[in-house]
Amino acid sequence: MPFVHAQIIRIVDEYQPGFVEAVFQDSDGVDHRIIDKVPIFTNLSLSELALPRRGAFRCEVLEHFADPSGRRLVRITIARPDDLQSLAGAFEFTVEDGAVSNVIDQ
Repeated sequence: MPFVHAQIIRIVDEYQPGFVEAVFQDSDGVDHRIIDKVPIFTNLSLSELALPRRGAFRCEVLEHFADPSGRRLVRITIARPDDLQSLAGAFEFTVEDGAVSNVIDQ
């Protein structure tokens, strides 16, 4: 299962399991924010989180391609498998190839 790397930046709700806000960048350098339960982004518990910290969330890869300058890009959806969307309501993004991994590197 592929993961998108993100930065967990704040606690939104401390009621267990807790909700946090995470941010990631698309291939144009635009920040996108997601709020969801702690286990979506990390295996740590809310009490173990020291922010900011690296996290990741699952996605589905739709396409690998290169832009005209040769950058390797990936078009993803975060609607599957966990029904995520950004605070702006978006769920499909193009990110740099290095932003997606099959390993959670936290």
